[in-house]
Amino acid sequence: MAKTKKPEHSFVEDFGEEYVHSPVTLQLKDIKIEPEVFQIRLKMRKDVIKAYKGAYELGADMPPVTVADLKGVYYLVDGFHRVGALIQLQKEHVTGCVITVKNVEEARWIAVKCNSIHGLQLTTKEKINAFDVYIKAKGYLKNGRKGCYKSMREIARELVFWTHVTVGNRLRKYYNPIYRKMNVTPSQYNPEPPEDIK
Repeated sequence: MAKTKKPEHSFVEDFGEEYVHSPVTLQLKDIKIEPEVFQIRLKMRKDVIKAYKGAYELGADMPPVTVADLKGVYYLVDGFHRVGALIQLQKEHVTGCVITVKNVEEARWIAVKCNSIHGLQLTTKEKINAFDVYIKAKGYLKNGRKGCYKSMREIARELVFWTHVTVGNRLRKYYNPIYRKMNVTPSQYNPEPPEDIK
């Protein structure tokens, strides 16, 4: 599978071109589908699968799914509803972008990122789950370097679904050891009293 310097897919900006392959045709039987591990959404929506099924039948140009290459094994990390529609249509192939990952946590973070920037809006519980995945994947570190932390605003921009204030409040309340290591002073992000996550 040849890598491309300037693939059309936007994942190059998100993940870096050294990790991303250009969209290719993949056999569905070669992709492991483990929604309990990689699907950030709490449940699949039958109405969405039905809509995608109709779109495929009409020949619509559907976006590629995203597959994580973990030590030579392909795992579906984004496009569960599209793949569900293709399986119902008894199709054997799907167009997908392959991203090389080092571990399961990195693959799960890619799933979060994909679902944050497109597709169905995340529910409150899904946002909380997505944030927990982000923290476990050490997404708060700049370039994965220990002791080099992103700002609340940088984290909020990556997550898309929360403001920097909500990010700071959640870190302070549920991940206080990490929060304290970030050397955050209240004036840096204008904290507010803990609020219900929206």
